[in-house]
Amino acid sequence: MPRDTDKECPCCGEKVSASAIRRHLRGQTTKSVLVAQEHSYGQQRRRLLRLEAVASDPTEATIDSSMDVIVHDEDVPMDRDLELPDSQHSDTLGEDGGRDGSESESDGDPFEGRPEEIFWEDSDEEDDVALGGDFQAAPWLQGLSAEQRLEEIFNVDAAQRDVAQLSQIKLLYGLTAELDLSAEKDMDDTGLAFEDYVNLRMVYPHRTLAVDAPLRNKIAAYLTTNYDLSRSQALKYLPTELSLWGKLKMLGGGDLIHAWDLFTLEVDKNRNRRNMPVVLRRQTFFGQVRKFIALTVPTTFPARRGAGEEERTESARERTIVLAAIAKAKVTRRNPAGMVYFDAKSTDLGPASEVIDVEMIDCLAGRIRDSKRWACLLRPEVAAKFKLIEEGTAELN
Repeated sequence: MPRDTDKECPCCGEKVSASAIRRHLRGQTTKSVLVAQEHSYGQQRRRLLRLEAVASDPTEATIDSSMDVIVHDEDVPMDRDLELPDSQHSDTLGEDGGRDGSESESDGDPFEGRPEEIFWEDSDEEDDVALGGDFQAAPWLQGLSAEQRLEEIFNVDAAQRDVAQLSQIKLLYGLTAELDLSAEKDMDDTGLAFEDYVNLRMVYPHRTLAVDAPLRNKIAAYLTTNYDLSRSQALKYLPTELSLWGKLKMLGGGDLIHAWDLFTLEVDKNRNRRNMPVVLRRQTFFGQVRKFIALTVPTTFPARRGAGEEERTESARERTIVLAAIAKAKVTRRNPAGMVYFDAKSTDLGPASEVIDVEMIDCLAGRIRDSKRWACLLRPEVAAKFKLIEEGTAELN
């Protein structure tokens, strides 16, 4: 029984709920008109007449806010092949929506003489239907029952409609940034930034875990090399549990760092000679980031080796050092063009072999398999950092 809140469906003329009307209209986006078995012949003809009226005058397209759907000439089939045969046309409709004359929709089969191209036909298989004529269902619909096909079509339709409506709202009200639902915007909002890394943001996944002894030793070795600390002092600054992150986002349109990269590292020239002084030299390496580590240090933590007085004064505060644990790749050769190769065996690099500050990552690198080797493709423009100068231009560091 119709309810007081029901509305007349523009497809079939019946009093149905708003949700049913939305389902009917969404079904019109398919190549063929999807016809329910319970609709009578007269109702189907009235539906086609309504569709032809919209097709003949595209200016009749309307937005029905009560049904929250957009109806326009692209939502309905416009093929003239969908017209009923001349033998089935009549000039007027009866009060019940059927054909005028002695025949009524209760006499005989109400679907007799229907054009096979626009109706669903019952299949021999239970709970399955197939379109008549030469129409072939899309690959992503094949193997599904009629109900499942309709549900898939409705879902795709609703998603496209929602995206279109959201795009128009962004343009009309200038809310592009506020209504940005992209993955990059979500990363920028949910990530964590640190004071000393203004252009970087740590991105989930994030966990606080107890790190194993090998990784703790690698972190201690990095701190000993780059800060005025002994090994025992460096281990005291390492808590039992460390904050680990899976990705690093470069702000200002930069990429995510979670793959192969090129990095530079300050290497102690006398690292294998315990009693010799520390002599640092910068070397270039290739490797793959395993994880990012956020290490919070107290005010007593020293400044970097070779830092000036200003940097030492600024470092006398509680701060966070962001480190990258990297599995280093063993470079086998370089071709005349400067492309770096490494063995395919080293693609499974195992645990992290080096720990560096994230600021030491120079650029992202791609890799291409060449026979049994991998070739690295440098992309320095991705991670390049720009410095604004007084004239308002950008200078590449």
